[in-house]
Amino acid sequence: MEVHDNQVWSVGKYKSTAVAELEPKMKIYSIIIMCFAIVFASGRGNLGSDVRDNCAWVQELLDHIESVQVGMPRAELEKFFTTEGGIYSRSQRTYVYRNCPLIKVDVEFAPSEQNQNSVDRITKISRPYIARPIAD
Repeated sequence: MEVHDNQVWSVGKYKSTAVAELEPKMKIYSIIIMCFAIVFASGRGNLGSDVRDNCAWVQELLDHIESVQVGMPRAELEKFFTTEGGIYSRSQRTYVYRNCPLIKVDVEFAPSEQNQNSVDRITKISRPYIARPIAD
C-alpha cells in the first residue's frame, strides 16, 4: 500500500487530511443538531404547559420585585437581587435578579447613620427592565 502526502494514519486506515480535520467539527455539529431535535420534539406536545410555566415564573419574579418597597433596608432587597458590575455609589446602584441576571432594577438609597450598607434605606426603585449583564 502506498502512502501519499495528503493522507494521515487513523485507526488502521488512511484518510485524507481534509476529512481528518473535519471529523471533530462534524461530531460537534451532530451533537448540536441532536440537542435541537430533542428540545424541539419534547416541546411540541406540551407547548401550552411551557407557556403556563413561563408565565408562572414571570409572576413569581414580579411578586419578588413588588415586595421590595421604598423605606426597606438594603438587606431586604438583597434577598432577591445581587449587585451588578459597572459604575456605582453607595447611594445609587443597579441590581440584578438572582435567578436571572438579565432582569434589573436601579435603586437609590439614603445612607444610614451607622455607616453600614446593609441598613441603608431604599428611597427609590425603578421598574424592572431587561438588559444584558455588565462585567467588570
